[in-house]
Amino acid sequence: MIRKLLYLGIAGLLCGAPGAGARGDDQGTGNQGQTIKVKTELVEVRTVVTDRQGRFIENLDKNDFELLVSGRPRTIEFFSFTRVEDLEASPGAPARGPAPKSVRARLTEPPARTVILYLDTLHLSVSSLALAKKALRKFVDERLTKQDMVALVTSTGSLGIAEQFTRNRELLRYAIEKISPGPMQRASFFTPYLAACIEHGDSEALTLGIALLRLEDGADGDRRSMEMMARGRAAEILSEAAYLRKATLSTLKELAAMMAELPGQRMIILFSDGFTMHESGGSVQTSEVDAATSRAVRSGVAIYSIDAKGLQPPPLFNAAMRGGAAGPRLESYVSASESEEQEAMNALAADTGGEMFRNTNDLGSSLAKAFDANKSYYVLGYYLANEGNPRQFNRMSVRVKNHPEYVIRSPKGYFSDATRAKPAEAEQTPAQRVARAIQEPLPKTVIGVSASADYFEADEVDGQVTLTVRVDGDNLQYREENQRHLMELEITSLIFNSSGKQVDGFTDLVKGNLAPERLVLAQHNGYRLTRRLQLKPGIYQVRSAVRETATDRIGTAFAWVEVPNPARSRFALSSLILLDPPGTGMAPASDTAPAGPVNSRVVQGVRLFPHGQACAYFIRIQKGGKSPADIPLVYQIELTRSGKTVLQQDWQPATSQEKDSKGITLTGQINLADLGSGIYELRVAVKEPQSKRVQQRTAVFGIE
Repeated sequence: MIRKLLYLGIAGLLCGAPGAGARGDDQGTGNQGQTIKVKTELVEVRTVVTDRQGRFIENLDKNDFELLVSGRPRTIEFFSFTRVEDLEASPGAPARGPAPKSVRARLTEPPARTVILYLDTLHLSVSSLALAKKALRKFVDERLTKQDMVALVTSTGSLGIAEQFTRNRELLRYAIEKISPGPMQRASFFTPYLAACIEHGDSEALTLGIALLRLEDGADGDRRSMEMMARGRAAEILSEAAYLRKATLSTLKELAAMMAELPGQRMIILFSDGFTMHESGGSVQTSEVDAATSRAVRSGVAIYSIDAKGLQPPPLFNAAMRGGAAGPRLESYVSASESEEQEAMNALAADTGGEMFRNTNDLGSSLAKAFDANKSYYVLGYYLANEGNPRQFNRMSVRVKNHPEYVIRSPKGYFSDATRAKPAEAEQTPAQRVARAIQEPLPKTVIGVSASADYFEADEVDGQVTLTVRVDGDNLQYREENQRHLMELEITSLIFNSSGKQVDGFTDLVKGNLAPERLVLAQHNGYRLTRRLQLKPGIYQVRSAVRETATDRIGTAFAWVEVPNPARSRFALSSLILLDPPGTGMAPASDTAPAGPVNSRVVQGVRLFPHGQACAYFIRIQKGGKSPADIPLVYQIELTRSGKTVLQQDWQPATSQEKDSKGITLTGQINLADLGSGIYELRVAVKEPQSKRVQQRTAVFGIE
């Protein structure tokens, strides 16, 4: 489950996490001088306004809206408008609107979209999962931008540390491939809907159930014994279906609550084949759906449901079923079952201001429509008052004054919660604040921090992974003393394995005492802390926090790394590492410009190169335990932007003068002089000459 990843086993160091959607107001002082706060929940109503042709209406302000809850007007305490634009415009496309922001400005902004892609593996067939994974691959390769922070989550909680918010395409690709089917359900026409009809005393359904037991299970007996068997099977089917439904919706509710204070447009996109709303005993149970939608609405989360089955041909019945032993009504029961299993998915979307997509095998198109439908939206915020009975439904209504022709998409409402505003936690020690920052689902960017973990092995180099933590130097507070500039940083890093268990951790103190000329370099290049780690083969996550001791400001960054096991393969690849070409550094002074740095810098994990410079790369081909000596290999370089190839070299022999007992090193440079500003992805692929099996590594960089 994602909560296991996000809390990472360090919750014991902390007080309880803040309430969902809470904003604190000072209410007084507690014991021993500790500040105590009371939380009042701010409900954020995300609203999309279009004309009848589907064009976004983007010129409205706070006074144009009316917000009613249970028929009563509410004061809009918070108002904002957001237009989500792709970080990458199509190369050569004409610029529209205001001047585009710099690449660095875009990277340091909070995400415009915070999205959970939720695969309900408890209710996905093998074929549906294959369609969903195909759609996700297309999304990652073609639609994901640096404005998106995305987490991939399954209802079976099978992805471990891959269930994390990230912009890293490689991590998302790894997570997609790791998704495995949930518990296999036997294909049967004895559906939960049919089972509920039997529980309600439908004699025709009972006859059909008996026929299905005979045809599908080969059961036999007199009418009385077969009736008992059919009722027993019905009870069993409903009990199991109710258990799986509760598990799916419980996780969905947790995800919505966790997203309450995350930045940007909050969306959960649910891939599922659908699930029944019938409880054990055959009654319809809506409380879990109501709880999930209410939590999503109060957290400002829109849910989009995608029917992962796609287009399905009519079910095939054999002669014994069609009008025979199974009775003439089998087709109507099957059709009713399919419709009933979609009702909950439709309610989750419609009640939260989202949409449901069905009847298509192009799930990627449905995923794209979910994103495109929210490129322009308003946020109307109001403080939650005493909402009365916990089971009271508070219907929401959003109107635009004097424009009845506008189409408005917003949540329909929520059920009240019995909980009320309560005292928040007391202020914490610096160590507790660092621990809390490390466990949060998204990085804190008050201080610019980047972390990278790069795998490579070589003779005379200890460890398997190089951990590098970089801190932006231009947003730190420097104390001037005797014409020197002083600063102090506390850097804490924790390493977790694929199951979320901490395997390493350390804290370093970094101090700076800089002359004025060195301050210029430090503000541009920042600070870098490097460690070599001893890690066994596996997948790892690194979480680093940097605290500026003078101001107590904290920034965090997350990274991941896969340590392969070369002994089990013919060869393995190290991480792809990007560097400044040899000879870069300080630009000479001229009549028009003073001396200054021209090397690249790392912002939010992305290395940014000055326009016109070259990008150097480094990768090692690690010798495998199952390969002969000097195995011949070939490699290829490809450079892409927005999913489109801008440079591709032919396959060439992988030879190197830098060779040791653990492998060879490939190095090279990419000339950036003819490339425009933006984000690029460099891929290095390696294979044996006659083999179709390719290993590749990727790295993202930007051109300023």
